[in-house]
Amino acid sequence: MNLHRSSLLKALGATVLFGSVPACIRVMDMDSYALGVWRLSLAAVGMTVLLRAQGRSLGAIAAAVRRALRVLAAMGLF
Repeated sequence: MNLHRSSLLKALGATVLFGSVPACIRVMDMDSYALGVWRLSLAAVGMTVLLRAQGRSLGAIAAAVRRALRVLAAMGLF
């Protein structure tokens, strides 16, 4: 698969994942906190899928999250 096609597939996947957020808000009538949790969940699942597609193991992904946990938590607070 060439780079152009790969980039298009990644963009399509991201669009589908994050494009579902407004539809879910309308269907489920979410409040702002539930919306935040939904977006974070979609981002986590999407990033895990992309990293797994690159050949990284779940252990390597978990180790990277543990290394950056304080920074991620600070970003979540602000």
